[in-house]
Amino acid sequence: MELLSGAVNYVLSQQKDFKQFGYNFPNFIPIDPSELVSKSRLAWCYGDLGIGMALWQAGKSTNNSDWKEKGFEILLQTTQRQQYEDSFVRDAGICHGSAGLAMIFHRMYLETGRNEFHDAIDHWLYKSLQKASFEDGLVGYKTFIKEEWICDYSLLNGISGIGLVLLTCLEDDKQIYDEMFLLS
Repeated sequence: MELLSGAVNYVLSQQKDFKQFGYNFPNFIPIDPSELVSKSRLAWCYGDLGIGMALWQAGKSTNNSDWKEKGFEILLQTTQRQQYEDSFVRDAGICHGSAGLAMIFHRMYLETGRNEFHDAIDHWLYKSLQKASFEDGLVGYKTFIKEEWICDYSLLNGISGIGLVLLTCLEDDKQIYDEMFLLS
């Protein structure tokens, strides 16, 4: 518990003023604290969405209502970051893409029943379907990695993960597989 408390407290000490910066947590912590950090993108693995989910889970697992509430607050704010300038979402993969956002918002809707999360699921599923636009893609999808669009079959970045999320939401599945992504 001491290790988890220390980690959570360190992460919370890095929080920015959302009203001033448009995000809560940067993508990385610079060595020089005066260095400006650009707005974080929405992603499963870091930034506001990943940290909000980590705080939510830490609060749930330890019965710490402060951590859980902070995670919830951050996740609720992320539902409003729907434009590219606010989300920086280019492709549809789970790790950095629109399907991953839908998966996280689906988890939060299952746990809270809040309409804001349901609306965010609909938004990011629609965006995911729109991203199937490449004639030479895998069922229309490509993944943006290292400034290049590639065909990717993988679970984390490719069409396997995109398909999993689309099927989950289509079937109103309880998404029990998301434990492997540390979401439940």
